[in-house]
Amino acid sequence: MRKILFLLVILVCVAGTRALADSLTVVGLSDKTVTHQTQVDEKLDIIKPLWYDEWQAAYPRTRLRVNWTVPYSSSSLVRALQDGKMKQDVLALSSELFDWSAAASSGGLMDLSDDPELVELVSQMHPLFSEAAYQGGGLYGIPCEVMFSPMVYCNVWAWEEAGYTAEDMPSSFASLMDFLEDWVARCEKEPAQDIRVSWDFSNYTQVPYVSWLVNLLLQHRINQCEAEGIAITFNTPEIVSLLERASIVGRAIFAMEPAPQPQPDTNEVYLLESTMQTPRKLPQMIPYRMSDSDQQLIPVYVTYLCVPKNCANPEAARAFIRLYMRCLREHVYDDPMATTAWDGEALMARALLFADVTGDIWAYDYGVAEIRQQGLAKQEAIASNPSADAKRRELAERAIERFEHGHMLERAAEQEYVFTAEQLALYQATVSSLRVVNSHSMIADGKTAQSLVNQFVAGRITAQEFVERMDAQQE
Repeated sequence: MRKILFLLVILVCVAGTRALADSLTVVGLSDKTVTHQTQVDEKLDIIKPLWYDEWQAAYPRTRLRVNWTVPYSSSSLVRALQDGKMKQDVLALSSELFDWSAAASSGGLMDLSDDPELVELVSQMHPLFSEAAYQGGGLYGIPCEVMFSPMVYCNVWAWEEAGYTAEDMPSSFASLMDFLEDWVARCEKEPAQDIRVSWDFSNYTQVPYVSWLVNLLLQHRINQCEAEGIAITFNTPEIVSLLERASIVGRAIFAMEPAPQPQPDTNEVYLLESTMQTPRKLPQMIPYRMSDSDQQLIPVYVTYLCVPKNCANPEAARAFIRLYMRCLREHVYDDPMATTAWDGEALMARALLFADVTGDIWAYDYGVAEIRQQGLAKQEAIASNPSADAKRRELAERAIERFEHGHMLERAAEQEYVFTAEQLALYQATVSSLRVVNSHSMIADGKTAQSLVNQFVAGRITAQEFVERMDAQQE
């Protein structure tokens, strides 16, 4: 009987080990993507990304369990790594959500520097990213994605319509305030037609510009302090002065702008817009710096593929990272019209990470310009048809005006590329100005900070009280 029980125990242990070996849990990635985005009028097909299919072909007996969500906060992740209680085999950790330095130095991640293929891949990246991957002499994560923090940029079409040139574009927060004060003074003398400073249709109240400018100022200041390696502080005469100016000019912009018209009947254009597609907008963006004399900063977040030390199947986990990175680095995309969402993300990641990428890099929106052109042609046919209903012709003429005034065809053509060859060359020349941000939680208590912003915006506390309380919560 004892012998039988002993054999049963062994069988259970072996079965459990095999079960672990026959599955691989990956978090932080999505195993689903959609077909070409231009199929806006059709049902979008959900398909598997390239790396998923490649894995299934190479390792048919090891099932992938993939979840987009990493089930940890930044602090609980570090604790779980230190305690060796991770239940996942591969982690995709974004420095937007997690403190990469803390995770890498936790002692809970495998050092991948003994893998020649991964070491070679990292060596081919821009130094900014390869250096960020190595922490304390070890290679604890492989950079697989770069994301830009939302940046404010100048809309060239609205800029030209307002009579400005590239030389007039602000290049710091202080020069943005100078421009906005000049814009208000100009519009008080001669109101601008169909040109606004900026716009968020979900939040247009009495103080949207003040709140926007104050939060933008905080971002500029935080990035400056982080880049200089100093404690984040706000109580300076410069910050107080800029806050007071932001309060005045923000209210002035709201007061002078006409009540907005709901889309799609508006022909308005906006001088300043926000985007995460910063690489395409580098010449037009307002870099994160307080004044024109400060260092230009462009914050980016990096996602790292990592393996916990207590991983049940480390060889399979390493094999997955190698395969994923091989797909990202080497796959040939020879049909832009068949590009999926993941293809577009992979092309973007490849162009941003690796120093030797050249040429035009198309996006998964490739083809949208043709669809927009067809839409415009349809409206033009209606507008020029004398037998069409008068109301239909009127609506078509308004649609044509929106196309032209909003530069919709030009915008669509721009959407078709992650980078043109020229934009990619400019990015590569500017990459030294990027700064990898370790975590977006750079203020000790984000809720308290936003409450203080709201109080200042509402006029319940002064600029001086605001900076004093912001500094107090950092202590």
